Amino acid sequence: MNRTALSLTVAAGLLVAIASACGGKSTCVSGMSSSCTCSNGQAGAQVCQADGSFGACSCTSGSGGGSGQSGGGAVASGGGNGTGGGSSGGGSGGGMGKRLFVTAQLYGGNLGGLAGADQKCTTSAAAGNLGGVWQAWLSDGTTDAVSRFADAGAWYDLDGRKIFNNSANLTTVPLDQLRVDEQGQLVDYGFAWTGTSNGGTRSGKHCRGWTSQDAGSPDDTGTHGIIGVSSYTSTWTDSTSPYGCNQQLHLICLEK
Repeated sequence: MNRTALSLTVAAGLLVAIASACGGKSTCVSGMSSSCTCSNGQAGAQVCQADGSFGACSCTSGSGGGSGQSGGGAVASGGGNGTGGGSSGGGSGGGMGKRLFVTAQLYGGNLGGLAGADQKCTTSAAAGNLGGVWQAWLSDGTTDAVSRFADAGAWYDLDGRKIFNNSANLTTVPLDQLRVDEQGQLVDYGFAWTGTSNGGTRSGKHCRGWTSQDAGSPDDTGTHGIIGVSSYTSTWTDSTSPYGCNQQLHLICLEK
């Protein structure tokens, strides 16, 4: 504390003591701040007004309650991790939106179709105690990945970084890398099955609708699938190099 602040604090204390001794109302120095306790039991601060009395006790807290850390972290719609993959419960501060992650587990091209891939995302989310409804960023022979996601607002990773502004942003490039798994841990490189070209549309290579785990010629759409490299924003959904369906890769999971 500098000398000016110390002098103000001492002066304020003397004024309060004099007023109390005389049976009068306690006063304070305009602009000074004092600690207080809000009605919900949280610590806060109150500022002295021009009339010499303290204003209301002001407290701030992260949204969502629960045991997640507060203050600018991952969005926690449907419950989930606090900032940086912390403990489960309500979420931390930041604007309302949805979450996304890259699975820690690797899978072959036989994902059980789109429904099977979605279930794998749900299982991974449950392992991270995230709650919510999840789908894989995945196209097959008839469905574009982008059509599977309504415009629910921004998507954030579990470190609280905004990755996509909205569903239109899913058709371009992410704002940051997709490198955090359901446990809040970093994923190396993030090679992931997508079957999806830039623009969010189906690529034509999808391991027979994500039911094949065969290896074959890259020209065979049944034995290869387009992948993304989520650790690079420019190739997050389409690396242009199809992989054999016998390869083991991640999935990208977005909250609905």
